[in-house]
Amino acid sequence: MMSRPWTTACFFRTLISAYLFFQMAPWTPKTAAAFPRLRGKTVKAQTAPKALGQKAAEPPKPVDLPGRSPESGTFPISTIRVDKGPSVAVISPTNQRVYISNSRGQHLSVIDSFLGRVWRTMRVGRGPAGMAFTPSGTMLLVCNGQDSRVSFIEAASGREWRTVRVGDGPRFIAITHDGQKAYVSCERSDRLYVIGIAARRLLKIIPVAPWLSGLAVAPDDRVVYLAAGIEQKIYVLDARADRILGHISAEIGPVSHLAVSGDGQYLYATSAKDTVLKIDLITGQVMKRVAVGSNPMDIALSVDERYLFVANAGSNNLSIVELANFTEAHVVAVGSQPTSVVAGPNDELYVTNSGADTVSVIHWQPLDKARLP
Repeated sequence: MMSRPWTTACFFRTLISAYLFFQMAPWTPKTAAAFPRLRGKTVKAQTAPKALGQKAAEPPKPVDLPGRSPESGTFPISTIRVDKGPSVAVISPTNQRVYISNSRGQHLSVIDSFLGRVWRTMRVGRGPAGMAFTPSGTMLLVCNGQDSRVSFIEAASGREWRTVRVGDGPRFIAITHDGQKAYVSCERSDRLYVIGIAARRLLKIIPVAPWLSGLAVAPDDRVVYLAAGIEQKIYVLDARADRILGHISAEIGPVSHLAVSGDGQYLYATSAKDTVLKIDLITGQVMKRVAVGSNPMDIALSVDERYLFVANAGSNNLSIVELANFTEAHVVAVGSQPTSVVAGPNDELYVTNSGADTVSVIHWQPLDKARLP
């Protein structure tokens, strides 16, 4: 009679041999269900050839990833779902939260940049568009496009303190660096509206031109630049007297969005001709042009002002322009109809995808910081 220890040892030896046999034996899944789900993506299995001599399936061809370019490799991109029609993104002065206006609703989505998700939702007026923070970061001003009003929102609580009535279709807003005045342009109005921040009331209405668009305030608060949506002009406003001084010719088509350099020497503008202009503010002349994607919309400077980011709504991508030589260095694929871009302090870009109801977060680094494979 066999002893119990010897029987147990034979049993486990047989079990191990069977395990090794099945591990080394060739295995061919017969259906797509044979593959497990890997990180949320289902991989379709290929069946083995049915007959001798049948050509085996070729391996899949490599696919270019979003953000790939010969110089940059791939920038990591994450996606955050927000409300309907995200149109404009602004970042709080504390650089902790990103505020998104959702134009097809009545809400703002607030993204926590550390958590990488929507932290809270704020209710505002109908069709929210352009936004701007006061320098202290305590108050957020929101253009409600369908209500023809500007809301004063307390950032901490999300409470609407007051609304100021402006023209038809307010879309763009800019606040002076001293926090005293806000300038609002309306798509369906030919006037510029000046709001007093402390008094929270309308101070002045300035006739300019039809279909006004982007605004930019000079670093010293002496001048405000205003793009005319139909005319090929950028108007120059004396911010102290609140009167038009003159205009700069855009030369090659209407301009929509503006950004001014930190030293106040250059102005950057997106043109309907799928280009970005660099304007010398001393001479008032266009210095350089660079071709970007289709229908460029919002633009933003990097924190160090070495790069310019351009959201191209018509080609669903983001252009990264190197300002040293004013050339398009990289093109990054994002979601459908990107309309706005804002740069964070940690080499992160937030892009609103109006056609996809999402925000793309691009974890971007200049080549001299980290060269990607």
